[in-house]
Amino acid sequence: MNSPLIIVRDIHQFPDFSGSVVAIGTFDGVHRGHQTIFQAMTQQARKLDMPTVVVTFSPHPRLVLQQEPEKLHVLTTIHEKATRVDSMGVDYLLVLRFTPEFAAIQPQDFVRNILVENLNARLLYAGYDHGFGKGKKGNKHTLKELAGKHNLKIHQVPPLYHGHHIISSSIIRKHLVQGNVEAARDMLGYPYEITGEVVEGNRLGRKIGFPTANIVVNDNLKLVPGIGVYAVRVKVGNTWYKGMLNIGKRPTLNTTKATVEAHLFDMEQDIYYQTITVQFVRFLRDERKFPGLTALRKQLDNDRDHALRVLKSK
Repeated sequence: MNSPLIIVRDIHQFPDFSGSVVAIGTFDGVHRGHQTIFQAMTQQARKLDMPTVVVTFSPHPRLVLQQEPEKLHVLTTIHEKATRVDSMGVDYLLVLRFTPEFAAIQPQDFVRNILVENLNARLLYAGYDHGFGKGKKGNKHTLKELAGKHNLKIHQVPPLYHGHHIISSSIIRKHLVQGNVEAARDMLGYPYEITGEVVEGNRLGRKIGFPTANIVVNDNLKLVPGIGVYAVRVKVGNTWYKGMLNIGKRPTLNTTKATVEAHLFDMEQDIYYQTITVQFVRFLRDERKFPGLTALRKQLDNDRDHALRVLKSK
């Protein structure tokens, strides 16, 4: 059994190793392509008897570089990323603070100062499209050139395909925005999740027999899937419940603010102000306006039956 992941946020406090096996990247989502890299590096590190180090960045580089930060939505928070990296058997997660000064580091200085002098890297695993250093001018050719000067071996990992498409964080985001949570799950290798606090709503759902947990997602950069109704699993405490979830503006109730509301089956307890996790299983239908609460309630009955069939088969 592997030891728990050790998270380091100050590179100057990093342990002094005689050698390490390293992977560097944003790794948003820690999807199946990233998992392929981590599996390969951990297997090789065992043979070399060296620790594995995954290097990532916080805050997200696009926020610092002002690359349309208003459009930035992430698949994983730092905490979620750490949990996924830990599940891959990695020894260390180094979270480098991304600043304008850090962004200005030249590729050769990045390799020498970060990889060689601080991490004593002996083997670097890089994705097929990895770019690093100022303006991402560092690429696979730069790495090979610099590696020869620093006793550093490079292993370039080819892209991983799902069907005819390369698995990438950007494509997964597109699937989620379109509500295609099953395609996203296939590329991630696990069901997409959001975590947030349950807050009080207007309790209209309770009046028609469908009480809902109104969820405020705990990170405003976290991507929320597209508008619609979903079959979900919801974790409250240490227990998972089946349920359905609506993302949208509840047009039948004439509200204007978008909401994330989950109705949990077979769970009646008060969970206000608790933090819960929602796991998306399948998109059920688009959000639409009904002529009144009676028609809405009938549709919600159908949605519940549909969700239960889906969740029984999953």
